[in-house]
Amino acid sequence: MKFNISLCFLIFTATHLLSATVPEKLSVTLPSTKIPQNPLTNFVTEIPLMKVISTGTLPHLSSVHYLRAQVSKNDFDIPIQFEWENNILMSDTVLLNPNAKFLRNLIIQHFKNRHQTPIQSNTATHSKEDLDVDVDVDVEWIRAPSYDFHENEFSFIAKVKLPDKSWRFFAKTIYLIHNGYLGFQILTPYHEKLATYHKNWSQALSIKDSIDYEKSSNPRVRDMRDLLKRWSIPIGATMSESTSESSNTNVNENTRRTVGVTFLIFSILFFIFLNPKAKDQ
Repeated sequence: MKFNISLCFLIFTATHLLSATVPEKLSVTLPSTKIPQNPLTNFVTEIPLMKVISTGTLPHLSSVHYLRAQVSKNDFDIPIQFEWENNILMSDTVLLNPNAKFLRNLIIQHFKNRHQTPIQSNTATHSKEDLDVDVDVDVEWIRAPSYDFHENEFSFIAKVKLPDKSWRFFAKTIYLIHNGYLGFQILTPYHEKLATYHKNWSQALSIKDSIDYEKSSNPRVRDMRDLLKRWSIPIGATMSESTSESSNTNVNENTRRTVGVTFLIFSILFFIFLNPKAKDQ
């Protein structure tokens, strides 16, 4: 009896297995990954090991892309950031002899604005002189702004002293590419080894040959003065009104200096060419 029941069960199971069909297409849903893509591979052939935090475009400059990342070195994390912009014509003329004093003033003014208290930021009750006294910020160049003509690379390294007497390490490198630029920045509490890390990173980012910068022969190529101002402050920061005032002050000083030199030359020429005639008479 038991044998007959087992035999019937086996026949029933075999019949259903033979009649069953296997779907031609099997779909497998994999869990989505939240790790941001690394678009830097479009610009460089070698990227040192880093953890990508986020990517996107700047809210006030939709044409400028950014990437935030982190590098672990000697038991501490170094925050790094990149920005790049495409489809713009650029000239290196302004970068050949950057005004280090003017760029230093821009950095100082940016960090002053950033560390003002709500009361200090109220310009209705505080003058510009009061803000300069209350918010003590200083900048020391570790490497003054300079442009490497052969590497098409603009860079600087600085120590920024904040009102609480702490120091920040602020370094930037800008690589010119054939249709725009790629920028790299470290902004973090100061450590003496960071200058070496920044230099090593700059050297490790090997720009692809296909996007290497070639100086444009077009005389109407884009003026880079505004870009240079933006490059002097941290990535993503906006040019404030006080920064613009600093810019205007610098222009006025240059204008006064030019007028003074012109007047001096005119005076010398006046006495050289007119005084002898007066003596002859």
